[in-house]
Amino acid sequence: MGKPNVVEREVPAVAEAERVKVVYTSPPLSLARLLGPSEAGRWRVEAHGAELEVEAAPDVDPALLAEVVARGGRVLLEASPDEAQRIAGVLQVRRALELDEHGDVHAKVRTFELRATKDFLLTTGRAMLRADGEDLELYGREVLTRAREVAKILGRMITLN
Repeated sequence: MGKPNVVEREVPAVAEAERVKVVYTSPPLSLARLLGPSEAGRWRVEAHGAELEVEAAPDVDPALLAEVVARGGRVLLEASPDEAQRIAGVLQVRRALELDEHGDVHAKVRTFELRATKDFLLTTGRAMLRADGEDLELYGREVLTRAREVAKILGRMITLN
């Protein structure tokens, strides 16, 4: 006796043999090691024991792919019957900084380095720190400087109020 609301029927052996079977020459999704950039915006990958040249999907950031090459990482290749294989994304193997549901980023790091080639601006509410070329500007309702031993202000000319 079968399960309730299920109609049982026998499938003849002939119908089973006529069923269409899908055979992939390459899997629809596979992993590949990203080796480096190639000509005309294509990328060299090692997949299925061979070196291939593939394109990246338009939504994959080329700078992200360059980072994957630098650390010897892997990418996800997608293939369809009517298109050549292409890079669909990267395989993440390390933690990344994330924004929580409130838009906050929390991280405890040993060293933090940020380099800007031209300028940068860091703001919170009505306070700011701006670096532009060789100039640095610090602005806030109250700017407090503390030192255990000596607080130094160095400059060719110093003006206080």
